[in-house]
Amino acid sequence: TDLSSEINGIREVKSLNGDYAGGIVGQLLPAYAAGIVEGAVGATSVIQSMVSNVEVTALDQAGFAVSAAGKHAGGAIGVTVGGDISNVSVNNLKQVSAVETAGGFMGSNSAVGLLNSEGLNLLGWNLVEINNLVSAVKYFVTDCINCYVSYAIGNQADGTETVKQAAEPQVTADSAGGFIGEMYSGSLDNSTLNAAYKDPKDPDARVGDPTDAVRYITSVKGTSYAGGFAGKIVSGSLVDAAGGIQAAGLTIDLADVLSVLQLYIPEITSAGVFSESGLRVEATQTSETDADAGSAGGYAGLIRGAHITKSNVSGLATKADDPDRKDNTPIDGDWAILAPGNAGGYAGQIDIGYAAKAGSGLEITGVLELANLLGAIGIVESRLEQCDVDGMPGGFNVKSTNGSAGGYVGEINGSWLNGCDADNYEYVEAVDSAGGFAGTIQPGDVANIVQSTSLLEGLVDASNFLSVAQTLIPRLYNCSTAAVPCGGYVRATGKSDAMKLRGMAGGYVGYNVGGRIWGNVQTDPADKSSTPTNLADTKLAETKRVREVYGLEYAGGFTGRMVAANIADTGGLRLLYGLIETSNLISALQAVYPTETNTQTTGPLRGLDEKTWDAWVKAVGSSGAYGDELASASFADLETYIYGYTVKAGVEDDGTGILDGGAAGGYVGRMEAGVITGACAQDVRLVTAHRNAGGFAGEMITGTVLKAGEIKLAELNIVDGLGVIQSFV
Repeated sequence: TDLSSEINGIREVKSLNGDYAGGIVGQLLPAYAAGIVEGAVGATSVIQSMVSNVEVTALDQAGFAVSAAGKHAGGAIGVTVGGDISNVSVNNLKQVSAVETAGGFMGSNSAVGLLNSEGLNLLGWNLVEINNLVSAVKYFVTDCINCYVSYAIGNQADGTETVKQAAEPQVTADSAGGFIGEMYSGSLDNSTLNAAYKDPKDPDARVGDPTDAVRYITSVKGTSYAGGFAGKIVSGSLVDAAGGIQAAGLTIDLADVLSVLQLYIPEITSAGVFSESGLRVEATQTSETDADAGSAGGYAGLIRGAHITKSNVSGLATKADDPDRKDNTPIDGDWAILAPGNAGGYAGQIDIGYAAKAGSGLEITGVLELANLLGAIGIVESRLEQCDVDGMPGGFNVKSTNGSAGGYVGEINGSWLNGCDADNYEYVEAVDSAGGFAGTIQPGDVANIVQSTSLLEGLVDASNFLSVAQTLIPRLYNCSTAAVPCGGYVRATGKSDAMKLRGMAGGYVGYNVGGRIWGNVQTDPADKSSTPTNLADTKLAETKRVREVYGLEYAGGFTGRMVAANIADTGGLRLLYGLIETSNLISALQAVYPTETNTQTTGPLRGLDEKTWDAWVKAVGSSGAYGDELASASFADLETYIYGYTVKAGVEDDGTGILDGGAAGGYVGRMEAGVITGACAQDVRLVTAHRNAGGFAGEMITGTVLKAGEIKLAELNIVDGLGVIQSFV
C-alpha cells in the first residue's frame, strides 16, 4: 500500500470480537503468486507486504484510541508477518490496548500461531522445499524505516493548557510498548528521519530529537513486559516458532547459517523515546512458566539478542506532586519504573539470544557443528551502543519489588554495551540486587545457543575455549551513571537464604559475577584486526553523585559483591566445564574473573554543569528537602558544600559463610577473587557494617571458580600448579 496521503479523522478503531486492530490495518500478511510446483511454493512466489508514505491522524486534539478484544493492537498495525514499512507516522494517539500485545505503532511482528510442526507452512502454503533459507527468511522479517508515533497527551498544537499526565495508561497489554508490544527480529532505522518537534513557546521547554520513534508518551503498563519503546525485543531462533520460522523440513545451506542468524537479530538505530512531562512504565506480574516475565524498562522490559544503537530514553518521570509528603522518601506513585521482576531505567533485563531453543523439535547438530560457534554467539548476543536514559530535572526512581533494579538495567546476562549512560536517577531500590547502573551482571547461558554438551564437543576445544568463555561474559565499556545533584540512593533490602543471594547494593553494580566493567576503552579487545575501530564515547566507568548505598547483606560505593563466575555452576557456563584441559585451565579461570578498570565513585554535587544545577534547583532544590542555603548557593561555590556518601550493610550476622553478609566498603563490599585496577572511591564519608567495614573494601578473600565434586583439580595433570593457585587470589 502506498497511499502517499493521510488517514484523517479517526476517533476510535475497535475490534469487538476479533484478535486484531490497527489505525491502518489489523493484520498484515504476505501473499503468494503463481509458481506452485509439485505442491511447493518457491520463495520467489511470495509477495511481500509494503506500506509507505502514510500519516494516521486523529479527528481532533483529544486523540484516537485503538483496541482489540483479542490478541494484538497497534496505532498503525495490529500484527504483521514480514513486510517493508517506510515513512509512516501515527499522530495524536490517545490509547492502545489488547490482551497479548499492544504498541503505539505496532502490536507485534511475530509469526507465532502461523506455523506447524511440518515446517514453514505459513497460511497453508507448503513452503518446505526452499533450498536457500536466507531467501525464505527475509520475507517474514519486518523492516521499518523512518516511522514514529506521537501521543496526544502534552501534544496540543494550539498551545492551550492541557493535562500533562494521562489518567489511564496509554498502552496496556500483556506485553506493552510505546512503539511495539513485542518485536521479534526485524529492524527500525530512523537515522535519516527529520521530523522536527514543534517549537515550544517556553524557551526552556524540553524537546526531543527529530529521529525519535516515540513522542510525548507518559504511561505504559504491561502485565508481563512493559517498555517505553517495546515490551520485549527478542531475536528469532532457527528452531523456535515463536521467533518466526520453524526450520524443520527445510534443506539448509550450511554456509547460510550465520547469515540466517543475522536476519533474526532485531536491529534498531536512532529510534529514541521522548516524554515532555515524564514517563512511567510498569509491569505487574511474574509467571511460573516464563522466568523473564515481570520486567519493565524505560526502553524495553526485555532485550534478548538485539542490536540497538543511538536510541535514547529522555524524560523518565520524577516524584508525584503530593502536598502530604513528609520527607524525600519515595511513596506509591513516585516510581518511574516499577516491576516485580527486573526493573531498569533503560531495560529490565538484557540477555543473549537464542540460536537454538531447548524443547523445540529440531536437533541442530548438523547445522551448527560445521558453522562457527563464536560467530553464532557474537551474532545473538545483545549489543547496545550509545543508548542513554535520563530523567526529568527532579530525578527518576526505579523499583523492583522482588528482583533486581538498576538506574540503567536490572539484570545483564552476557551482552556487550559501550557508551551507554544513565543520568539523573534519585532512588534505585530492589530486593535481590540494586545498582546505580545495574543490579546484577553475570555470564549468559550457553545453553541458549546450543542445547547439550554433545553439541559442544565438536564446537569448542582447548584452542578456542577462552574466546567462547570471554564472549559469554558481560562486557560494559565506557558506561557511566549519575544521580541528581544532591545525590542518589541505592538500596537492596532482601535477606539471603539457601536458595538465593539477596540484599546486595552498589553505587554502580550490586552483584558482579565474572563481569567486565572497563572505562577509557579505546578499542574493543575482541577486535583483533590490524586497524581496530575506535569506540565512541571513551570515558571513565563512573558512578557520580552517590549519596547513600544500603545493602542488607553487602554494600559498596561501586560494587556490592563481586565474584568469579563458576565455570562448573548450574548457571551460565555450566556446559563448558568438560572442555577444560591442562593447557587452558589458567586461561579459563582468568576468563571468568570479574574485572573493573578505570572506575570511580563520587559523592553529591560532584561533576555538575551549570545547566543541570539550575534545572534541579528550579524543580526541587527550593522545596524544604535540601535547605534554603544549598538551594540558593551559586554554582561556583558548590564544592564548599560537598558532603560525601555513606555505605551500610544492615544485617547483623556473626557467621562467615556465603549466606552471612555484614560487609561494606567505600568501593566494594565483598570481593572474592577478581581484579580491580585504577579505581577511585572519592568523597567517602561513613562506612558501616556488623562484620567487616573498610574505606575501600569490606572484605577481600580468596575465591574459586571450581565447585567441589564437579571438577577435581587432582584429576588434571597440572604442570603449573602455582599458576592455578594464584588464579584464585
